[in-house]
Amino acid sequence: TPWGERKRSRRSTNPGDWRPFNLSSAEWSADAAAREKCRTQFRFYGEHIREIIQHIVPNAEERHVSSPTGNTHSHWQAADLQEGLRTPRMRVAFDFEEGLCIVLYRMAYPRRFVDMEDVFGRSQGALCEIFLTMVKWLHRRIRRTRVLQWDHERLTPELLAVFCNSIQAKGCPPGFPVGAFVDGKAHGVCRPPEDQQEVFYSGHKRIHCFKYQFISTPDGMTVDMYGPEPGRHADAFLMNASRILERIADGNRQRGRDDFFMLYGDSGYGMRDRLACPWKGAHISDEQAAFNTAMSNVRVSVEWVIGHVGELFRFVSWERWIQVSNPGSGLYLRVATFLTNLHVTLYHSQTGQFFGVPPPSLGDYLHAFRRYE
Repeated sequence: TPWGERKRSRRSTNPGDWRPFNLSSAEWSADAAAREKCRTQFRFYGEHIREIIQHIVPNAEERHVSSPTGNTHSHWQAADLQEGLRTPRMRVAFDFEEGLCIVLYRMAYPRRFVDMEDVFGRSQGALCEIFLTMVKWLHRRIRRTRVLQWDHERLTPELLAVFCNSIQAKGCPPGFPVGAFVDGKAHGVCRPPEDQQEVFYSGHKRIHCFKYQFISTPDGMTVDMYGPEPGRHADAFLMNASRILERIADGNRQRGRDDFFMLYGDSGYGMRDRLACPWKGAHISDEQAAFNTAMSNVRVSVEWVIGHVGELFRFVSWERWIQVSNPGSGLYLRVATFLTNLHVTLYHSQTGQFFGVPPPSLGDYLHAFRRYE
């Protein structure tokens, strides 16, 4: 069939041509091969996508609606939240299952919207609107629930002790209670306008970029993320701007805790209270050199965690899609990191296997969504 004819048939108003997207269809869930195809294209199995919707959508309920062809499919709605169901400009209506699948499908690999028309039965304009609307809605939920900030309720002294012991078992010197690792991420962007090139240029990486700060734990989770900031800022600036050390100390003081542990980062951060880094200098002792080597072997895990985000969601690794003039560009990596955390809770990660620490369950990780409702 000629391309133009196929394009016209998708936009036809004939009810017999209308085909709603449905994860329960045979294409995604008929057998083991279809389920693996679903995980390859969306990074999650269909039943896990529905479980995620139950946690992140306020008052989510599943309704069975019929299409004009008489077929029944599941439709996730929120009775008191219409913002996530209709785009602001074109007023395109969509449900949360379709919206989340569009985000996952596009972020898994940088596909063009024209290539997604056959999968979702939507026009390029509608897909673009739904994608941007859902990304912004997810980011607002992430900010409101603080799910990418240090969570004192989940990161208890007992759990931090497990983290410290697992790191010591992999070579950390005894008596040095490191519970998490911190590192900066230079997220490359498309060449910015001439008046902004100096602001976003990183002299260290020699690229134009956004800067982010990641804090990871031995279970493979990103427990705190700060950014974006312009690329000219160093890692030490992000550490001060995020106030992570003060937030940890304030949270412990409010809860009457005295669980002493340390973050560990590279030499760019410098030694601080609760933050350690390698010994610097050309003339360090053999013991100091051995300490640097031992800690380097475990500190690399934070780079595995950051790299896992780019491996799962290749969309964020393509600089041409990240433009500083686009207000939503700084949100993509944050949303992808949140989705990666969800993926780790369901399918585990290389970091957790290395340290022998299992991640939290999906419900335990997303308890913040229930707490802030």
